[in-house]
Amino acid sequence: MSKELLFEIGTEEIPSTYMTGMLAAFEKLARGMLEESRLEYEGLSVCGTPRRLVLHVAFLAEHQKPLSEELLGPPVKAAFDNDGEPTKAALGFARTNGVEVSALGRKDTPKGERLFFVREDPGKSTGEILGYELAHLIGQLPSPKSMRWGSGRFTFVRPLHWVLAIYGGEAISFNWMNEDGNAGGEIPSFRNKTRGHRFMGAEEFEVKNFDDYLKKMRAHKVEPIVDDGAGGGRIPFVRKAVAEAAENARAELAADAAGVERLVEKVAHLVEWPTPVVCAFEERFLDLPEEVIISTLETHQRCFALREKGGGPLSAKFIGVSNTEARDLGVVGQGYERVVRARLEDAEFYWRQDLDTSLDEMAEGLKGVVYHPRLGTSWEKVERFRSLAGWLAGSLFPGDEMLMKRADEAARLCKADLTSGMVYEFPELQGLMGR
Repeated sequence: MSKELLFEIGTEEIPSTYMTGMLAAFEKLARGMLEESRLEYEGLSVCGTPRRLVLHVAFLAEHQKPLSEELLGPPVKAAFDNDGEPTKAALGFARTNGVEVSALGRKDTPKGERLFFVREDPGKSTGEILGYELAHLIGQLPSPKSMRWGSGRFTFVRPLHWVLAIYGGEAISFNWMNEDGNAGGEIPSFRNKTRGHRFMGAEEFEVKNFDDYLKKMRAHKVEPIVDDGAGGGRIPFVRKAVAEAAENARAELAADAAGVERLVEKVAHLVEWPTPVVCAFEERFLDLPEEVIISTLETHQRCFALREKGGGPLSAKFIGVSNTEARDLGVVGQGYERVVRARLEDAEFYWRQDLDTSLDEMAEGLKGVVYHPRLGTSWEKVERFRSLAGWLAGSLFPGDEMLMKRADEAARLCKADLTSGMVYEFPELQGLMGR
């Protein structure tokens, strides 16, 4: 017989860049936990939002598989002395397995006769071990950075607020204990209750199973499925919604297909209930290089840049994806526009300032930039580039003075934009700004 398992870890907002890796690790660790626990299962899947990591097992056995394991001990020659009395080796092997030496058997092996013991374990019911195993699973989940809260020593990617654990329609009973033997206040006990959207459905509610969970989650403005592979979930929704919004704005997405897909995934891990909104910025900012505008929108603000249809120039419109269903999306759009305007004004300031400074002057500024304490400044690094470029050009194309001159100039200026205001404000554009 088998029953359904539903397990949800409720947290404060997890950074979107962590989510893909954490969900993959969650699934891998869950499979490992069930296999090590000798629990047969089918239909294991994970999903989640910035505020929750969810494990669902459609069919989980009600009892561990029995175990019959043969354990080899020390060689018989080392297990008994000349009088036939057991040595420390034999006594230690017996003690480790909780039996007397007389209960140990002997077995011929390629390395000679050895003591052995067959350990039999009929297993326990799933309900007896599941609480501890799931708690251990939480503690094993890795993240790029973890934190502590309260007075405890437990660490996790973000503070825990609730844990939903249901097996066979019943809540799994498990209380965390701290070193003093009291329930750890910073880690919630397992229950059959969860929470919806932070603003649009924050109240607690009970769930019975996974189908009930999905139904009630969506009623509380949370889509927990990331991508079900059949067109459902937040990633497909965001992909479709921004494409429709771009069409309604009589534009197209500025990034290529791969770039759009990367941004769709990031945005889907930022929200629990995605709501696209079309916004705009002042057309004067279109005088900035396209790369600067796209970087401002997509890298810094997680918004989708638009361009005129047919691969035309950038549009002054863009698409933001909100986490709430506001009564007036125009107000939400104004918020996006205010933040984007501030970033573009910074970019405009640095762009104009940099235009008044030649690349030669910027290259001189590398003398004050330490590349590495033992390797000198970036200026010294560039001088090594120049030396190598000259040697390569002279070796491959001897006598071509024009090529030698161009190679030297390219090497001399290749790091010049590191001292520009634009690269200071938008580090991801280094090299691009120099070009």
